[in-house]
Amino acid sequence: MKEMESTLKKLKFLESLDGKDIATLAGYAKLERFRAGEVIFKEGSKGDAIYLIVSGKVEITKMLDGREVILAVLEDDSPFGEMDVLSPTKAGRVAGVRAKTDCELVLIPGRKIGEGLKKEEITIYKLIYIFTRVISNRLRKMDEEYTNLYIKCSSDNGRAELKSFREKIMKEWQF
Repeated sequence: MKEMESTLKKLKFLESLDGKDIATLAGYAKLERFRAGEVIFKEGSKGDAIYLIVSGKVEITKMLDGREVILAVLEDDSPFGEMDVLSPTKAGRVAGVRAKTDCELVLIPGRKIGEGLKKEEITIYKLIYIFTRVISNRLRKMDEEYTNLYIKCSSDNGRAELKSFREKIMKEWQF
């Protein structure tokens, strides 16, 4: 347990948690190792855990038109897998994840987060706040990328497609 606490203290995005919070989280967490190329979870699988990258790199992948596309590469001190744990869907995980390099990951089971919420554990509320900031920052970056793409798109047809995409997202998103 002390080894897990030490590992969690190294993660910069958890720096707002105090020693008690780290100890609570360490009681939930377990360390897992993956070799380069190994699948961590598949697109569509049930989101039953959040992962924190201690070391290594992972690729976020998605099947599009029958081929795998790498959406992002995450590395040390990054979380992933939080979306389906915090907001599950029947469709499962929206993307898959594969180790790009040998990785050491902390796994936090979704059921432990659910149990902590039922017990009104402040550590879990703090953790959810941290993940809310992570998701918000990623959404902000996606918005910036969309805006840059819209500006770069020179044809009226291309801009019309992007506008249609934006309208679809805004219509389908529930706020």
